[in-house]
Formats: sequence, C-alpha cells, structure tokens
Amino acid sequence: MEYSEHTLGELCIGGKGRYGIGASAEPYGTTKYTYLRITDINDDGTLNTADLKSLNDPDAEKYLLSPGDIVFARTGASTGRSYYYEGTIPNMVFAGFLIKFTPDETKVHPRFLKYYCISNTYRNWISGAITGSTRGNINEQTLRNMPVILPDLETQKKIVRILSALDQKIELNNQLDLTIHNNLNAIFEDWFIRKNYNGDQSEWRKEKLGNFVTINRGLSYKGQFLSDSGTPMINLGNIMPGGIFRSEKNKYYTGEFKNKVVVKAGDLVMANTDMTQKREVLGTPLIVPSIYDGDVIFSHHIYSIKSEKIPTLFLYYLLLRKDFSDAAGGGATGTTVLFLPKDIIENYEFVLPDDAAINRFVDIAKKALQRRNNIMHENTALETIRDALLPRLMSGEISLEKVKI
Repeated sequence: MEYSEHTLGELCIGGKGRYGIGASAEPYGTTKYTYLRITDINDDGTLNTADLKSLNDPDAEKYLLSPGDIVFARTGASTGRSYYYEGTIPNMVFAGFLIKFTPDETKVHPRFLKYYCISNTYRNWISGAITGSTRGNINEQTLRNMPVILPDLETQKKIVRILSALDQKIELNNQLDLTIHNNLNAIFEDWFIRKNYNGDQSEWRKEKLGNFVTINRGLSYKGQFLSDSGTPMINLGNIMPGGIFRSEKNKYYTGEFKNKVVVKAGDLVMANTDMTQKREVLGTPLIVPSIYDGDVIFSHHIYSIKSEKIPTLFLYYLLLRKDFSDAAGGGATGTTVLFLPKDIIENYEFVLPDDAAINRFVDIAKKALQRRNNIMHENTALETIRDALLPRLMSGEISLEKVKI
C-alpha cells in the first residue's frame, strides 16, 4: 500500500478553514437552527445529543454545515476535538469556538478524514501543536498546515466501509438506549408528576428527601495518582445532561481511598459541581453502569445518594425532574465554579407514592436498565474492535482483502 503526505488545507475546498458564529444559544427546538458547540462533541468524534441547543440569529444561515464538513474545537480542554457532519440533524450551525473545513472528495474521502482525526497519529500531532500554557488553543492556520498521510482513494473507501459498519451499529444502539431512557422518564412523569397512575393514591404524601437518603461526597484526589489503569473513578466528565453515562471520560486512580467513597454498579450518584454558569450537569443523577465489575470510587465533584427506604431507580427518575434541576441551580453557591450544597437536596420536597406504585414502576425500570446495560456492554466491545482496527487498517498492517464487510 502506497501513502502520500498532504496538508489539511490541500485536501479541502478553498484551501483553508472558517471560524464559526459567535452567538448565544437558546433552548432546543426542531423548527430552529441546531447550534453545534464544543460541548456537544465527544472525544471520539461523536455527537452528544443529550443537551442540544438552538440558535436564533440573522446571520445563522451563513454558518450552516453541509454533509461531509468536519469541524475542529479550537480552544480549552477540548482543543483538537473533531466532528464529522453527516447531515442527519438538519440546519446545523457551528459556533465560534469551532473551525470548519470542507474536504475535497476528489482528493480525500471525507469519512476517512473523520477517522484520521480520531487516530493516535492525529492526537499526537495535536498535542504538539496546541499553544497556551493555561488554556489550550489552536488556530485555523495551524490546522490548515496539519500533515495528513493518505493511502490511495480506493483504499480509503474500503477502510471507511469497514469502520462505518461498526459505527452504524454503535449509533443504532445509542438511539435505542436513549429511547428506552426517555420512555421510562415519560412513564415516571405521567404516573407520579401528572398523577395519572391507575391505582389507589390515598396514601401518597408530600415528604422531604432528606428523611430518606444518606449523601456522601467523594474522594478529593491528587492528579499524581491518576493513571491509564487502576481503580475506576466516576468523575464529573462521566455525567451528561439527562443522566446519561459518558464512558470516554473515565479516570483511573492508583492511590489509597476509604470505603465511604466506593460505589458499585446500580448505585446512584450525582454531580455536585458545574464548571460553567450554565448549570447543565449540576444536580444531574447517574446510575453507576454495570461495565464496572469491581470497586468503583467517585470524586469530590460527585455525591453518592443511598436510601434503605426508597428504591434507587425511583430516586434516579425523581431527581431527573425539572423542578429538582431548578432547585439545584437556584441553590448553587460559587461564582466561577458552582457547587450544590447537601441541604438543597435534603430539603427537596416530592410526593412519595405508596409501595405498590413504587414497586410497579421499579419492576418496569429494572427490565429497562438491564436492556440498557446490555447495550452498553455491546457498544464497549464494538468500540474496542473499532479502535484496535483503526491504526492497523490505516498502516496497512491488516490486509483489506482478508476483511469481509
């Protein structure tokens, strides 16, 4: 297999990139422009759809993405993160902290460029190209001059077919997982908030959450004990808006810890910190996923919430309610970094149904959680296969003729 080296600019229409629009986001609406921000892009180049925002600006149309475009994050901890736009979400506009390039399909397969930009070759180049001592940055000119090593176009297409088949299955699984999660949310809302539960409600009563839960803050750790292996540590990066788990933000801890900061699969944790003023994850609960098969610890940015009186799955969907999120945001302290005091959680008032209603919901939720855990395990396996194939296919170590797809 023969390779040639180019710059990103040489492979793109116009020879250079374009900065996005600097405008404020607003609540998401399907009839509005979808506003792509740095925070919407995961480390693996996928889209975080849990908290999309929209845009209402007279200049928005000038910044619309076209299928095949690729954007790069140019600042902050996400510098270099990339997203390939397939067009599945229409009318998407890219924000000012992103830089867009449009691949020339006569020179490079756009999807091949997508995979190149999550490869170790790319990540190593980004690490050396980032400027700024406290806050990483990269500009359009630097990205334009990024070296890209390519096989011939036909080989690119074959590699794309192999890797895309895995990605498509992962995406279908993600959509199914989100559908299951949203359906459970809808059932909880209908039964216990709108009170459309088909059963006796005479014993339902208003309570304070503090009467039923124990709240513990996690481990205050030193960065020197973080590693690529060790004890898994649930951290702020694992929690996405909507209570979705984000596996690519895993951290591992090699230091000592006490039992009070240990949780297990199925336990309930919550973000007690938000690094922004947007309050997007503050107070967001999360069920510890079953991909962890041993001790799991949680950081000081996280609370564990345990109860011997109320099932965990009921608490999880209770704490996903907007009125709790509003209470958490309203009670937050701090100016730059927001913090959620325990008493805000403890003083939260809710309607406690009778045991029969709770148990009926939990029976449904347990089956759904098992299905979601199965999806997560399958996706983990598919991602492992994809990530192992990626460098070997690109280097020619694996013969394409031997791969059936």
